[in-house]
Parts: sequence; structure tokens; C-alpha cells
Amino acid sequence: MPTSLVHLRLAWVLISLFSAAGVQAQSLQFGAESQVGPGGLDYLRPRIHLATDGWPVVLWGDAAIDAVHSAYFTSMATWPTEEVSALVQGNPYVADWTGAETATDGTHAWAVYGTGGGADGPLYLHHFMNGYPNASDTLRIDPPVGFEYKLPTVTALPGGEAAILAMSTATGWSDAEYVLLRTTGGGTALLPSVPVSVPVAPGEVCDCCTGHVLADGNTVVALFRNNNSNLRSIWAAVSTDGGATFTTGAEVDPTAWTIAACPSSGPDAYIAGDSLRMVWMSGAVNGTKSYARSMNLQTLALGPLIAIHPAQSQSLSQNFPRIAGSGDTLGVVWQQGQAGQFEILISSSVTGWAGLSVPDTVNFDLIGSQKNPDITFLNGTFYMVWQDIPSASVRYASAVLVNDVAVPEVQGVPLLHVWPVPAKDVLHIATVADAAQYVVIDALGREVKAGRVHAGPIDVAQLPTAGYSLSLRNNAGGIVGRAAFTIVR
Repeated sequence: MPTSLVHLRLAWVLISLFSAAGVQAQSLQFGAESQVGPGGLDYLRPRIHLATDGWPVVLWGDAAIDAVHSAYFTSMATWPTEEVSALVQGNPYVADWTGAETATDGTHAWAVYGTGGGADGPLYLHHFMNGYPNASDTLRIDPPVGFEYKLPTVTALPGGEAAILAMSTATGWSDAEYVLLRTTGGGTALLPSVPVSVPVAPGEVCDCCTGHVLADGNTVVALFRNNNSNLRSIWAAVSTDGGATFTTGAEVDPTAWTIAACPSSGPDAYIAGDSLRMVWMSGAVNGTKSYARSMNLQTLALGPLIAIHPAQSQSLSQNFPRIAGSGDTLGVVWQQGQAGQFEILISSSVTGWAGLSVPDTVNFDLIGSQKNPDITFLNGTFYMVWQDIPSASVRYASAVLVNDVAVPEVQGVPLLHVWPVPAKDVLHIATVADAAQYVVIDALGREVKAGRVHAGPIDVAQLPTAGYSLSLRNNAGGIVGRAAFTIVR
């Protein structure tokens, strides 16, 4: 890990005080940041899912050789990497706004992408058993004669099958609509395509904005940005028969963004019981900003519109929001930038939208731009990836939800310095006057060591070679310092 990571992250502590003082508050304890895979591979638009054993698997696009790579976590220093697209015909279509998409049900994982320089080649669907990309099955998906498929996304269906939401156009990108393609025979064949956008939304769909598909039992939901005479709003189409038909839907985005250009940015969502929780970007009000909303999947009733990180200036841009969660616990990540500088931010809650926290910066290294995040969630831990422009690489970090009692929000966090870096047997920390306890977190977000700050140097001799995150807390439990470090022997 580069030594530039060894500094305090200049961000607010991520805490939400849900009501009066003295009730529980939720904060995030970040794990160590690492580089995914070896250097020298291009770094576009990473996506993440968890394998059966709960360890992260990451896919991303490589524009240098028009390829899709995958890597899986074994340790901070080791992310075995392979080219998923090595055996397909044609070049995967990858960019910083589109590329491979992935989904899993815990046992079966899927990756899908388009091919061709203009995204006009066949689609390819890879089936990963236990979530890992080795020994995968591959299905080639050709459109009907006279049509093209592009910008696919995927979700897992019951019984080890998958559903692919793909944009269908006449040759030359005209008459854009979304269709659903479902696999049969364990991902080895396809059922006939089903129209998705045409039954529910007027006009065409935005022809360079990716959609999103997700499923829960027989409920399948497709989200997409529509284009009705340049009104670029987000729509949701709902199927209650496993994706066989889409007959109901709703316009979920009330911002009324009209623009005679393609935003190249689509929605994301997860299902919580009978509720759909969505995020997207709109440029209708005060510049490009990220928004959120809920929808009842039975009645299509919509909740209030929520601005993610509200009251920001027009010159500050937000884009590519992604969401993950379970029930009322959720996390939203997005890229936020000003004057050409971009960082990855996260806001989380354990009480739905009502408890959405003050945002924190995910990336430790604040040098240069970081863009295009993705997030997934399991058992109290958020797993995140993004593209790091300065190092031309994909970066990874985790964050564990921590419940505290009456934790104060600590702002203006003092500078923290740790040495030596890399460490071998002991780690020294600069004195922080109100720091009482240290906590060491590994890359999977697990607490691996804790103790009192003023008890002398921290003994790390029993920790394996890897990267770690160190947080300092005061007597009230507030985080007062954070730094990253590595152990090398």
C-alpha cells in the first residue's frame, strides 16, 4: 500500500443521532484500503459481489485491451486476477459509464456485458458457481435480425437462473426500449424476450443510460431512465410473475430533468420487503445531484423525494450513486466532485431514509480523483470498490456498522501520524490528547486488535502481512483519528 495512504482521512465521522441524546447511534468503522489485482490493468467502472464464503469478487473494464477482468480477495496483498472475457468473440464494450454488471443469490453469480465498438455485438453472460469466476459457463446472447442488444444488467432468479435487462434498438441505436431475457436450464439457454419499458412508459428510453434489474421471488423490477421528448426521468416497471410480463410501472423521478443530451447515468436499487429503495442522479435542480426514494411494490405508492447530501452548491457535482442494504439498513455511495477533483462518499442508516447519516469520504488517499463506486452489503458490513485515477487501478475498502450509545459527533478531527510504515512488529502513534482506545480493522472489516492508546507502542507482531485501518476513540466513543498502515515481513 503506498505511503501516501498513511494520513488522517479529512472527513466527518459518520454518525446519525436518531432522536434524543442517549439513544443508540450508528457509525462506520472502516477497514484498510487495498488495490484490487496487479498494477498495469485499466480500471473502468468496477462492480462487486460476494462469493459464497462472503469474500469480495470484483469485475471491471479494461479499455486498453477491450476486456473484462475479475479478481477475488484472498488477502490485502493478493487479489488473484483473470480476464473473464478471454474466450469470447468480439471485444467487450467498456467505458467509465458502462461495462460489466454482476449479481448473485449467494450460490450462483452472474456477469454480463455487451461487445462491439458501438455496443452492437452480442451480449455474453457468465455463470459463476459459488461466486468465483473460475470454471464459469458462458452464454452468448444474439439479438433478432435487424436489432441490437446493448447496456445489459443482470439479477439472479430463483432456481439458479438469471434475468438480463437489455436495451433493444433497431440497427443504428434508434427506437430504444428495454426488454427482459430470462435464462433456462441453469443459464444454458434463453426464453423469448419480454417487453419492459414499452408497456409502462411513453416515448423511448435514454439510449446511453444503463438500467437496473433486481428480483425477490416472483417480483422482478426493472429501473431505467426514460426519454420522452428529452424529459429524462427515472421509471420503474414491475412484474409479479417472475418476469414473464411487465404491465405496471411508475415514474419515480419527479425532478423533471429536460436535457437534449444523454446523461450516461442510470439508477440503482434494492428490495426491502414490499418496498423498493432507489437512487439516481438528476441535473434538474442546482446542478447534477443524487436523489433517493422508496416505492411500494404492491401499490406503486411513492415516498418523499430525498436529496442525498443536500444543500450543496451548484458547482459541486454528484453522480453514479449506488445503494445496497437489507431491510431498513442501507448504504449509499456516490462520486462527488468540484473543480475537477472527485472523491467517493458514503451515507448510511439502520432506520431507512429517516436515519441517513452525514456523509463520510470512503477513499483514504485524497490525491487526485476517485470515481465510479459500487457497493454491496452482508451481515452488517458494506463492501465498496471504485476507480482510482492517479494510480490507474481499482480500489477496495469495507466498513462495518457499529452501534454506540450517545456517541458525540466529532468534527475537526486532529491529525494522526503512525510509524514505521510499513510496520513489522510494533506500530507507534502520535499522541492525541483525548484519544483513549485504538481499534485495528482488517480489509474485511473485522476488528483484529484493540487496546488503550497510552499503553505504549502497539504490538502487531501476531498480525499477518496485510493492510489495516487504525481508528482512535475518545472516552465517549467518538472517533478522533484514523490512519491506514501496512505490515510487511
